[in-house]
Amino acid sequence: EKGKIGVLIVDDSNLVQNILSRTIGQDEELKIVGVASDAFSAAEKILESDPDVIILDIIMPQINGLNFLRNLIRFYPKPVIIFSTMGRSGGTIEKQAYKIGAVDVIDKRSLNLSDRNSIEVIKRKIKEASAYVVMSKEEE
Repeated sequence: EKGKIGVLIVDDSNLVQNILSRTIGQDEELKIVGVASDAFSAAEKILESDPDVIILDIIMPQINGLNFLRNLIRFYPKPVIIFSTMGRSGGTIEKQAYKIGAVDVIDKRSLNLSDRNSIEVIKRKIKEASAYVVMSKEEE
C-alpha cells in the first residue's frame, strides 16, 4: 500500500461513508485509512492512521466540521476537503471553510454519489488536495 494517498472520511451518514469508502477504495492511487462519524472519533483516527487527505462533513453531532477544521489546522495541519450540503458554491460556509484552511469545498447536492462522473470528480479532488502543504495557523 506504499505510495497510495491515505484518505479519512468524516461524515455522520452511513450511506455517504459506505459509498465513498467503496468507490475511493477502488482507485489504485487511493486508500481509505479510516472512517469516522464525529469529531472525536475523527481525532483518534487521524492520530492512528495519519491520513494524507481528510474528507470532512460540516453538520455532525457534538462539534461541527468548521470548528473541527479550525482545531485541525492549528494542531495537525492536513489537506481537508469539505464535503457538505452546506458547501454551496460562493456561499458563506464555503468562504469560511477556505479562510480557515480547507483546500477544497464540495457541495454534496451538486454531486450524485451513484453517478460515476461525480465519483471521478471526488477522486480527482482528493489527488489534487494531497499535493497541498497545509501550514499550521492561528485563527486571525
